[in-house]
Amino acid sequence: MVEQLAKFTPSAEEAALLEEHQDELDSMARADRFLYEISKIPHYSQRVRTLLFKKKFTGAVAEASSRASVVLRAARDMTRSRRLRALLEIVLALGNYMNRGARGNASGFRLTSLNKLADTKSSVTRNTTLLHYLVELLETQFKDVLLLEEDLPHVRAAAKVCVDQLEKDVGALRNGLREVSRELDYHATLQVPAQPNDAFVPVMREFHAHAVCSFTQLEDLFQDMKSRLEACAHAFGEEPSASPEQLFGALDSFLAQLTEARAECDAARRRRDEEERRTRHEQELKKR
Repeated sequence: MVEQLAKFTPSAEEAALLEEHQDELDSMARADRFLYEISKIPHYSQRVRTLLFKKKFTGAVAEASSRASVVLRAARDMTRSRRLRALLEIVLALGNYMNRGARGNASGFRLTSLNKLADTKSSVTRNTTLLHYLVELLETQFKDVLLLEEDLPHVRAAAKVCVDQLEKDVGALRNGLREVSRELDYHATLQVPAQPNDAFVPVMREFHAHAVCSFTQLEDLFQDMKSRLEACAHAFGEEPSASPEQLFGALDSFLAQLTEARAECDAARRRRDEEERRTRHEQELKKR
């Protein structure tokens, strides 16, 4: 309903034209009569905008809070995960072993490098990659590291969050609250008392008081999220300005590759076991 009212706000020219025909109210079409009546409401368009803002505010705050929270949690999960640190140490050791004598010992690598493991092919077995070797190594010596995804339940959702857009959405809420405040100030300065059935000011005053508290909590959450995100990027040697897509997206892609590689290793292991059983069976038949 509020959205429809916003669409039919009369322009200044339309209001002036309707004013010229105020003596013809009884003969006006219903639509024109409606436009005339709302044109007489002080600050009608501002009222409608603030009412529309009020209608959307709770959902917008909840949605923005959800995005900020998932990024904050993902950053916290990454920095706290001992399995992730163990994995990175293993990958670094593998890389230094493979590059020994060529580039010296590296002290670290970018998270995006994890996704290159699947591109490093074996010179012996065509379909085997460095990622497959890593999976086999983890399966035999570091099995707990394979539970890494349990440490990072929020990474996938966080990778989809655009911080720039989130900041714009928070800014839009801030501007909306300022407009509500200005509208309340305007009505406070009116010399003419409000109509007895006009509940706009008390309703919006109560809304504004609660909305400011909710928005303050959102702002605190957003600032905390940015600090956690920057600290997480620093902890893993990434640029402080790294976005969630850059920071969490690379890790999410690697986790998907790791899951796929594990499935491929399991399938290869089953094929080898089946071939060994078949070979033993054939040998037993020959002995008979």
